[in-house]
Amino acid sequence: MAAGLNRGGDVHKIALALEQGQVIYLPNLSFAMRHNEEKFYSPDWLNGQRKNISLEGDKVSGANGFADELQQLTSMISRYSNQVTALVHSLFPNYVPYLNTARSIYRPSLVGAVSARSWKKDDSRLHVDAFPSRPKYGERMLRGFSNV
Repeated sequence: MAAGLNRGGDVHKIALALEQGQVIYLPNLSFAMRHNEEKFYSPDWLNGQRKNISLEGDKVSGANGFADELQQLTSMISRYSNQVTALVHSLFPNYVPYLNTARSIYRPSLVGAVSARSWKKDDSRLHVDAFPSRPKYGERMLRGFSNV
């Protein structure tokens, strides 16, 4: 479903589409990398043990770099997480009391470019959002993606 984000009935339609398991595509929204963050496009920032760089709370994991570089990376991922959270809060204010922000992930390599160590972690295969390694136990998940 493509949404132009007109504030009236579209917000209700978007919420209904999500409740029905649809993907919402917002082509006019983007995440802007800052000039000093362009260096993070390289997969060289991955530490070789994971396919993602993760931010949970204020702790970044899965990345290589000096302390100041890791702080810049943390800041970038945190900014993305805050923008997605603000969008969700804006679109779905009735859901806000029920939301939990989970870890945020940055992947500077293509899906499938880093080989999965097991079928449980292979995201190049068709899958629902919850992996066997991180089950949701009945909770629903809403993810925000942006290609940079």
